[in-house]
Amino acid sequence: MVDYDALSAKLWTQELSGAVLDVFHEEPLPPESPMWNTPNVIMSPHCAVDDGRAYVSRCLDIFFDNLRRYLAGRPLRNVVDRSQGY
Repeated sequence: MVDYDALSAKLWTQELSGAVLDVFHEEPLPPESPMWNTPNVIMSPHCAVDDGRAYVSRCLDIFFDNLRRYLAGRPLRNVVDRSQGY
C-alpha cells in the first residue's frame, strides 16, 4: 500500500532518494497523477516478475542495450507512451 502523495512529497524534498514502482492503485496510472512528474521515480507498467529463466535475462538485455543507446544519444527501446498509459 502506497500513499502516492506522501511518496511524491518525500521525493520532492529529497527525504527519499528514489522509488521504483510497478503496481498502482489505478492502472494505467492516470495522466494527471503527480507521479509522472515526480523526480527520481522509475515506473514500469505492472510487468515485474521473478522468472529468472525467461524474464530476467531478457529484461537485463534490454536494460544494457538501452544504457548503450542512452550513452550514444540514440533512441531507447520500450519507452512508456504516456498517451497510451503504458
